[in-house]
Parts: sequence; structure tokens; C-alpha cells
Amino acid sequence: MTHNLSQYNGDPVENHFKNQIDFVAWWEFREKIRAGINVDLIKHYDRAQIKNDLKYEFTTFGRANYTIYNSIASAYINIQAIKNLQSADMLYTFQLKKLISETYYHFRVSLDNISRIIYVLYFNGSVKKKDIDSIDYGRLKGYLNNKVVTFSINEPPIIDEINELRHHLTHYWNTMQIIRNNGVFWPDIMRKKRGFIWWYEGDLIGMDNNYNRTDNSDFNLNVVMMVENDFEEIKKYLSVIYSKCANQIDKWLEKNNLTFQ
Repeated sequence: MTHNLSQYNGDPVENHFKNQIDFVAWWEFREKIRAGINVDLIKHYDRAQIKNDLKYEFTTFGRANYTIYNSIASAYINIQAIKNLQSADMLYTFQLKKLISETYYHFRVSLDNISRIIYVLYFNGSVKKKDIDSIDYGRLKGYLNNKVVTFSINEPPIIDEINELRHHLTHYWNTMQIIRNNGVFWPDIMRKKRGFIWWYEGDLIGMDNNYNRTDNSDFNLNVVMMVENDFEEIKKYLSVIYSKCANQIDKWLEKNNLTFQ
């Protein structure tokens, strides 16, 4: 379903992609924090001076939120570029992998920054600037498991798969691929298990067991279809989180005796 976003207005980047990306939950959160980059927007009920730590928490909402939008917009641009690639081009698979790698980088940036918003809103203790800056999606999940952050969200399995693929693209060898009539395919294991990937034929001299053997039958990831689908899944996952976080902003203000000007 496409939403009517005409009521929202942002900077040139935000407005340019507003109707192309259709990310209504992001816009609703942006409105809730009033963009969240100007501490003059908030005040103490008793007019007392706001502590610097609280100012940093508030502006974290705006900084992280804007970073997420830029990452989702960058991923969108890459996917449009992927669609326009010419498969007959000699550098087609090189360009394809480059764009896909960049796209999954942006997916992870968006997850890391929504983690900072969650951390500030739901941390069960005293938030510190250095902790906000160091939080990422992996660390947030650890905090959730240990009840340090009181936030509940059911992570769909596909989000874990996206993270596994991003890990492969970042930390391991150049991606193995097979070209078929209906597209370029990568091995399924890239979304399931970490480790170096190598063909069944032949062994790797001097290597331990930290690699995954594969053959032609394991290459079932049509990468163009995959990245398009993952883009929608990331947006859907972020939207669920944004809805929860938007409802928490008023509680954060009340807990800190703050209100909007």
C-alpha cells in the first residue's frame, strides 16, 4: 500500500525520496521528535537547565534517524542502478557485486542506528554518551537478551539472513557466483553460516575447517531478486520498530521532566 505523504516536509534529500521509498513510519517518527536535531525544542517543566547528557540523548534521535533515511535512500539508489545494469557488459558481475555489497552495508547502518534510538528510549539505567556511540545492532541484541534494554521485538529470520550475508561480503573472500540464463546466483550458505566458501573440488592446503564447501547445486540465490526483497524486508522491520519507538517518546520526555517548547 502506498501512503499519502504530502503532509510531511523535510530537507531536499528527504523530500526527493519521499514518494519513491514510501517510508511512512520514518516520517511519523520524525514528526514525533520534530526532526530532533535542535535541543532548543525541549525544555524542563521547571525551566531548569537541561543536562548535556539529556541534550545528547535527544539529538541522538535526530542524528540516528537522519542516518537511517540516508542509508535507506542510498540502498534504493543502488537497487535502481542494479536494475539498469546491462548483463552483456563485460563488467556486469563486478558492478553487480559492488552495488549489492554497498546496499547491504547500508542495511546494516540502518540497523545500527535504530539500535541507538532503542537504547536511549529503553535502556534500564543511566545512559552515557560513550555507550550511545558504541552501540550497534549486535550489541543491542545482547542487551535485550540480558534485559539491560527493556524492548521486545521479534526479529524475523530474514533479518538474521541479511546480517549473515553482509558479514560474508565484509569479511570473507570475493563472492563465488554462477551465471545462468535467468540471472546471477550466489550460494545459499552465505545467508546461513559464517566462514569462507570453497568448491567441493579440491581442498585448501593449510586451511582449518572454517570454510564451507559448496557445488553448483548450492547456488540458488538470484541476487537481483534477493536484494529487492531484502530492501522491502528491512523497511518493514524498521517500520515495526519505529511504531514502538514513536509511542515511547512521550514516556522518555516525562521520565526526564521534559516537554517540547
